[in-house]
Amino acid sequence: MIFLPILIALAFPPPDPQERAMLLSHRVMLEEPWRAQEGYDALSYDIELTVRPDTCALQGAVRMTLRLDAALDTLVVDLSSALHVSDVSLDFSPVEFSHSDDRIRVPLPGHAAADTLSLIITYAGIPQPGGFGSFVCQARSGQPQFWTLSQTDYAHTWWPCHDTPRDKAMVSMTVSVPFPADSFFVVSNGVLEATDQWDGWTTYRWRELHPIAPSLVSLAATNYTIIEDACVSTGGDTIPIRHYVYPERIDAAREDFSPTSAMIHAFELRYGPYPFRPEKYGMAMVQRSGAMEHQTVTSYGDIHVRGDHRYDWIVAHELAHQWWGDWVTCADWNHIWLNEGFASFSEAVWAEHEGGDQAYREYMLSQDYLRTSGNEFPGTVLNPDDTFSITVYDKGAWIVHMLRQLVGDGVFWQALAAYGAAHAYGTAVTDDLRSAVEARCGEDLTWFFDQWLTREGRPHLALSWTRMQRFTDDSLTVRIRQVQAGEAYRLPLDIRFIGESRDSVITCELGSSEFESGYAMPFRVQTWEVDPLHKVLLSVDSGPGEPGEGALPLAFYAPRPNPSSRWVRTGVDLPDARVVEVSVLDLLGRRVWSLMPFTAGPGYQILQWEGVTRPGSPAPSGLYFLRVRAGSDSRTFPIVRVREIVYHCND
Repeated sequence: MIFLPILIALAFPPPDPQERAMLLSHRVMLEEPWRAQEGYDALSYDIELTVRPDTCALQGAVRMTLRLDAALDTLVVDLSSALHVSDVSLDFSPVEFSHSDDRIRVPLPGHAAADTLSLIITYAGIPQPGGFGSFVCQARSGQPQFWTLSQTDYAHTWWPCHDTPRDKAMVSMTVSVPFPADSFFVVSNGVLEATDQWDGWTTYRWRELHPIAPSLVSLAATNYTIIEDACVSTGGDTIPIRHYVYPERIDAAREDFSPTSAMIHAFELRYGPYPFRPEKYGMAMVQRSGAMEHQTVTSYGDIHVRGDHRYDWIVAHELAHQWWGDWVTCADWNHIWLNEGFASFSEAVWAEHEGGDQAYREYMLSQDYLRTSGNEFPGTVLNPDDTFSITVYDKGAWIVHMLRQLVGDGVFWQALAAYGAAHAYGTAVTDDLRSAVEARCGEDLTWFFDQWLTREGRPHLALSWTRMQRFTDDSLTVRIRQVQAGEAYRLPLDIRFIGESRDSVITCELGSSEFESGYAMPFRVQTWEVDPLHKVLLSVDSGPGEPGEGALPLAFYAPRPNPSSRWVRTGVDLPDARVVEVSVLDLLGRRVWSLMPFTAGPGYQILQWEGVTRPGSPAPSGLYFLRVRAGSDSRTFPIVRVREIVYHCND
């Protein structure tokens, strides 16, 4: 879901960061989440409504089939007290009921767990909108219009239900309006089974063919013109595409919605076949900003229809929700990032499909709130203070991105497919996703989910380095400090060393606030950076800057080649000026050759024995000992002298 006033650009290239931040940072404070009664499972709803858009008055009858999970003394069904309930029947017999505090209470004597019940509720009234609208009637250029948007728990403001995302059910929707079909159209979820006209009224009969959460049940109605299209799923099925648009905006809508088919294809390649293939996918224009991913038909803010593809990213976002939000729905609003984080990540997946890896990574950078605004993501992703905020959307997207980088593409996409299949047309919580990934990567990822989902902010790094130059390479010591408040993050991290004409990338893992490690590079390093491919949500607060000068440790190097028939070369790294002596000893400890002692400055020194006892006299074959002394320190190496082999060619 995306909502509230914004002006944002294409899904590829990325939208304008400031405009995106304006949208996702604008918070609407929702009421305390609705707590639906536990103890039963709604199986189906048959909803019949008569709506008068001019007054927003509706009359309704809803048949609800449910199964008890436990023996209940009282059955509680959610319905706004602003609506008047006239009758309630249980298993087709009238029963007593009470209706207060937005709840219908029906006594249930003599019923046990696993019993299946049929409840019919007849009601009428004018819905009082809540949340982001829930049920809205308004005129549009003289044309009547009504639409619904029930997220999070506001379905009960206009129809009786078990108003919780964890309880999906089958839904049929029959709506009658006092307008002829050629001047007014009512769109809802699923497939349109029939349209009947009688005495100036029109009745529309819609049926959703898959389980649906109450918040995803939708109506949108006005004098729509329908743009028809279709695409072939990767599974071979034809997917009807239907966009319900204002007739005066048809050209702009046809242009803006034209990428829908390509987007479906792109997401099918990553997420599997479109989950509602026999039904449809489309968008219905409504008189508001933003959009909402109602199952099979997104309600799309009319202000975003401009004919210039400025809001392609919203089209991609809402389409991706058909997988992550509708096919698999968060079971609890504390886990809303499973809907919104995945949909925001999917915008980058669309960019990747269109522009490759570079476009994907650039898009992810456009979703880094600190980078684009200078402000940190507020609050946590899991159990957020604000259900709909930039943290849930864009930090949530970064968590999905980082998970992909951590486990690799093969494991990531397989795990996502398994997660979807395990919870298809049902609900999930964060641990379900974690378990699916762990099962494929074979590692405990509790640390990853805990540090990114339950902590505010991100790691902040301070970088510094020391150069210690040797013979033909650079010897470097890098230091990385985590300077954010609280515990250190565990960070698998790439480090890129950059030279004039080449670079090199190594991978390390930070597990504490202080990290220090030495590296030898076969080229002169000009600078270095962490996370060059932006795999991790982090901030480099300082560094690396210019390298400090480090003292070389004393180091002796083994002689090469060994064995040798001619010369042997060794070397020593000196941290300071020292007297250097080199001797070759035989097995009895007698000195057979030595180099005149000399004073050498700090740095790398090459030392060589020509394999002689004195000039012109080759040493016999055998075992010798080469001793190198540097000041008070020394090191002795065994070396083998072999007879030189001479090959003769026959004429």
